[in-house]
Amino acid sequence: MGFTVPERVEAMNKTTIEYLDYTWNPLAMRCTPVSEGCRDCWHIQRANMLAKNPLIPEHIQKAYAGGLPVLIESRLEEPLKVKKPSIIGVQFMGDLFHEDVKFEWIRKVIVQTLAAPRHIYLFLTKRPERMKHIFTYFSDVLQNNCWLGVTCENQQRADERIPILLQIPAAVRFVSIEPMLGPVDLTFINPFDDFHTDALDTPDPSYKLHWLILGGETGPGARPMHPDWARSVRDQCQAAGVPFFMKQMARKEPIPEDLMIREYPDASM
Repeated sequence: MGFTVPERVEAMNKTTIEYLDYTWNPLAMRCTPVSEGCRDCWHIQRANMLAKNPLIPEHIQKAYAGGLPVLIESRLEEPLKVKKPSIIGVQFMGDLFHEDVKFEWIRKVIVQTLAAPRHIYLFLTKRPERMKHIFTYFSDVLQNNCWLGVTCENQQRADERIPILLQIPAAVRFVSIEPMLGPVDLTFINPFDDFHTDALDTPDPSYKLHWLILGGETGPGARPMHPDWARSVRDQCQAAGVPFFMKQMARKEPIPEDLMIREYPDASM
């Protein structure tokens, strides 16, 4: 992969993820499944390969094999080396908000986003409870370049995770419906116990979504995604004026022309 230091494998790489320029993985880790979308996770497949790579130090191999995560300090300053403003996915090889990741390590990652503010950093999790705890703590120092998101593969996970996301201070909140395993209605979400609000078109902009990413499953044994599920979410976003990004169809099928929409939120938000 062009690196001379084995520990830097998976550190800061150009990516084929359509809405990112780079992925930045300061931790060596192996995530653990929490819901249906994790069944065929590409990260686990990649971690299995890295766990057996003899060029990687033994303690890093163990982290990828399922041992405790390891923060690799040499990876922390990678965003500083990228001079062109870029969109960077943070710890997409795993989940930064996994219960085994130390608070101090997460703090160090967030500090680096302040050191290189020219970039936009996407934090994506299936563990919004811990994300809420962490980012509420840092709300006074965060800049607009930290975009916070949750993955919701079906209606159940959308109902569970989006209300928590809506309570987290953030300039941009986004949802990744990937892999999409069923229809999802975002128009009636309850972020608090005492009232309901529409996550896409609430009258209070403090509690809304700003971006929606959608994609089907593409790995071996990929589960199907009906195009009408994606069209429904597209229509919900368009009705509310929320940017919609169609990443991919299931099983790498061609994206229908009417779904080939790749919008971004306003970076100045």
